[in-house]
Amino acid sequence: MKLILTFILLINLNLFAQNKEASINTIPLRLKKDTTELNKVSDTIYFKNFIDLDTVSIKDITPKQESTNEWLKTYLPSIIALFVLFITNLIVLLKIRIESKEALKRDFTMSSIKLDKERLEYFYDPIFTTLSTNEDIFSNFGPNSFPEDEDLMNEASIIWNEMVKNIILPNNKLISDKITTKSHLISKTDNLENYLNFLKHSQSYAHFIQHPNAMHKNFKYDITLKNKVKSQRDIIVNQLNELEKTLNKYGSKKSI
Repeated sequence: MKLILTFILLINLNLFAQNKEASINTIPLRLKKDTTELNKVSDTIYFKNFIDLDTVSIKDITPKQESTNEWLKTYLPSIIALFVLFITNLIVLLKIRIESKEALKRDFTMSSIKLDKERLEYFYDPIFTTLSTNEDIFSNFGPNSFPEDEDLMNEASIIWNEMVKNIILPNNKLISDKITTKSHLISKTDNLENYLNFLKHSQSYAHFIQHPNAMHKNFKYDITLKNKVKSQRDIIVNQLNELEKTLNKYGSKKSI
């Protein structure tokens, strides 16, 4: 494209130069013709001085036109070359500007992908999977699953207490650590208050296991928390997929 534009410009400028030179070269012929006509009346007293003046003027004009013609022959190629160089550099600068914009968009997309992957890896994935584990254990081994038979109930209670000690409490601590150290990864569409409420519940429950008390009922577990986390996780996953598609488009353009 750049070569085609340059070629067209060179052709137009050369045609312009030829027309200019042709028009200049016709000046001496016209001047010569005018001189011949004037010589026909050279014997007339009234026109003698006029003819002499015009002859002087013609003699003065002709060298000036020749000088202009010589100037064009000398400097016009340089002017054309400079003009072509200007156009070429302008095209290069425009191309660089377009490529710079695409590079900035590509870098921004890559940064967004990196951030979303960190959100999933260090916050939403571990919290979601751990909450899912806790809820499954509570459903299958918690007090609501105890049999009515007293002996079986005591056995189920022992198993549940072991589950709380070895799984539930460590899992709660893992989630709490994620909230306290990785809360900067929370999505813009998420609500930090949900996780702060879990911290309160987790700390209260750990104390309740060691020292049962009636105050713990004020810090109940939010049974909708897992679904809220899943919803945010799904949004990030979909967003990540779209960003990766966009990045692939930039990669295709770059390869082309």
